[in-house]
Amino acid sequence: MPNKLSLLTMIFLGVLFASQRLVAMDIRLATQPAGSTLTIKGEPYINCAMAKLNQSFTINYMPWKRAQSDTKLGHADGFFMASQNKDRDAYATLSDPVFVIKWLYITTKARHISPQDSDFFSKVFAANLGSARHSWLVNQSHNGIINKDISAPPDPASLLKMLLVGRVDVALMNSTEFNENVKILGIDTNQLNTYVEREKPVGLYFSKAFNLDNPKFLNRFNISINACKKQME
Repeated sequence: MPNKLSLLTMIFLGVLFASQRLVAMDIRLATQPAGSTLTIKGEPYINCAMAKLNQSFTINYMPWKRAQSDTKLGHADGFFMASQNKDRDAYATLSDPVFVIKWLYITTKARHISPQDSDFFSKVFAANLGSARHSWLVNQSHNGIINKDISAPPDPASLLKMLLVGRVDVALMNSTEFNENVKILGIDTNQLNTYVEREKPVGLYFSKAFNLDNPKFLNRFNISINACKKQME
């Protein structure tokens, strides 16, 4: 009888522990390389939310496009920090917003280019490969609004360098990456003009396969991330 009771106790404690963690295994998250500005800004919120849920997880750092494809293919359970778009919505669900970023059109002052110009969308545009901004520009091109090919450098620093040497006319960047990379590259911002295109909330995308297997998790994560926002801001 004692052995049976011990076994039942162990089973009860195991079920209780699993219910507290919601997901028994480590949640596999993917994000941009560790030095990425959005990764640095977003990771403390993710750590806080997972700690509140007593949930173990791992973060793998990789090129942004691969972070998304790994989630789509089931090699990762989610990726962050990301804004919403239709391509991502097809295979994943975005959490509540963690913070808001601005999309900026960046031009050089020497070129005298402005969104108010009647020929603005006839210029050469660029955004980082795999970003929601690049997808949006490509859609604008498909819809006939932009009539030139969209350039897609691999990282923000390369994008700014292309802009400065005149290989592209307009760079579309988020404000966080722009501010960080002009510092890293030592760019004099007096050379540049910035125009806000829109403001976009960003969060963590969990794959639909993960949500199907763990139907209670996203709601609990949203409660937790909102509590962390109040705590940290």
